[in-house]
Amino acid sequence: MIPQAELLLSIKELQEACEYWKPMLGLSDWRIHIKLTAKIDLGSSVARSTWALPRRIGYIRVIDPESDGASDTHASEDFEILLVHEMLHLAFSAAHEVLDTALGDDSDALQMEQQIDHLAYHFSQLRRRSSKKKDRLSFDCRLDKMWR
Repeated sequence: MIPQAELLLSIKELQEACEYWKPMLGLSDWRIHIKLTAKIDLGSSVARSTWALPRRIGYIRVIDPESDGASDTHASEDFEILLVHEMLHLAFSAAHEVLDTALGDDSDALQMEQQIDHLAYHFSQLRRRSSKKKDRLSFDCRLDKMWR
């Protein structure tokens, strides 16, 4: 279990984490803008991403746990996992655009969402384990090679 203090990231910490993850996820050439936003702007989500694929610009909005409509459960979200999840959507944005027009039902979209959740969680856990072992560099290299 991650201590509560590590879960909440400031906008600065989210941006730093984004810079860390960009090369890992093949997004080095993307400009990614991150914003903490009110719950009302996210609907039923706690984070959301949009993109302009030809220009390689991504916008990630993450719930501000102190905004109206945010609950205690939002404060317990792992914001790094949320960030990596949304960044994976950017990494798969070309596939998203094809799938969005091809998908006939929501079950395929749900399966893709679950796979992105799975990857985001495990990538974040790998980084945390490797940084605890002071082996961050070898982890960075392994992930970088995986995406090439």
